[in-house]
Amino acid sequence: MARGRWAGVWTLVACGACASDAFLGPPDGLTHALGTASCGPRSYTVSICLAAIPIAAPQPTEPYLRLSVLQPIERLGPGSWVVAGSESAVSAQYFFAADSAEFAGAGRLTITAVDPDTTIHGAVDLRFPTAGRMTGTFQAVWLPRVPPCR
Repeated sequence: MARGRWAGVWTLVACGACASDAFLGPPDGLTHALGTASCGPRSYTVSICLAAIPIAAPQPTEPYLRLSVLQPIERLGPGSWVVAGSESAVSAQYFFAADSAEFAGAGRLTITAVDPDTTIHGAVDLRFPTAGRMTGTFQAVWLPRVPPCR
């Protein structure tokens, strides 16, 4: 009986390790991350861009993923949000070519930490109609917005 119980525990540990591997590293080669404020319906919103090449302001080069959180950076902290299309409090849009983009239809954004210098640490698990599933972690350096919203 004890032997069977240990086999179940080892199976659970092995499966948990495999499942967590999906979140080690950036999603689909989007190795560069930048966070900034964008003007939105509630003054500032947090915008996080994940891109394949270094991000030059004001617009990243495709392909890139833009996450929008409808709250200012001062109120952003650890938490998890459901991503459900373009009308939710958190949205994700994947730009795969100059004039081609799509919103995630489902998924989750998790913020694990916001450092004192406002570097944002987190993970995504998103599903897009064409691009499919994107999962991974990120560390977005914060770039203050200039000029400020009015």
